[in-house]
Amino acid sequence: MIFGASALAFFHNREPTWKAMREAIQSITSLNLGVEIWIPCQTAGRIFPGPDSAVLHTDKDDLPFISMHTQLDSWDRQALCQEIDQCAALGATTLVLHNKTLGCHHSSAQPDYPEIARLAQTARLRGIAFALENSSDNLWFLDQILDRIGDDPQKTNIGVCIDVGHAHMSTDAGRQPIRAYLKRYKEQLIHLHLHDNDGKEDLHRIPGEGSINWPEALETIHRIDYRGPAVIELHSSGDPITDIKRATRFFAHLTSKTST
Repeated sequence: MIFGASALAFFHNREPTWKAMREAIQSITSLNLGVEIWIPCQTAGRIFPGPDSAVLHTDKDDLPFISMHTQLDSWDRQALCQEIDQCAALGATTLVLHNKTLGCHHSSAQPDYPEIARLAQTARLRGIAFALENSSDNLWFLDQILDRIGDDPQKTNIGVCIDVGHAHMSTDAGRQPIRAYLKRYKEQLIHLHLHDNDGKEDLHRIPGEGSINWPEALETIHRIDYRGPAVIELHSSGDPITDIKRATRFFAHLTSKTST
């Protein structure tokens, strides 16, 4: 895996500013981690503007990866096109999308599949892949998009982002939901989100501070031979960079134990 961290840790329950955004990204990249840009969509009644390459304050070619997380909670073609433009401006190669972003609010929804497919190809021309993120209990969303548009990311430019914390809360994938999600979508997996919880609430804790069986999760990731981006996505209540460092040390320790 190629580890990175989400700027979400710096903005959870905090007022975002451009200065804070630049400092967050600089703090993450100083750890030699990839970065996932997370932009609050609305703050104090105003829309937070989209980023440009100036927020990176570093040579993007030196970063392990840059990805961006959607800020859209409903289908809005124009806004999604703007996010593709933002990704291109940042040099991001992945845009992580939720089910609601594509108009899939429930399993009986009928999203605009042809337009989603066209936008994915538009993103491909900009060097950006779509990554569909699971929430808890939404195998139906991932299957619905993959069944209707296609399950080969090389052709469709639509892959899957498995959020391990969300999978841990799921009841639709059996007794070992994390393993089930990872194995089910191993051919489409292009992105990971890593955080911990108690199996009930989406707490985004530091890995090791919840009830996820991380040795088992990492073993599954190893078995499916996933080698792509893995974003530490925390809701930090203290110093974000300290929490990110604790998370990276946790994985470094587990990885060293696994390899010996």
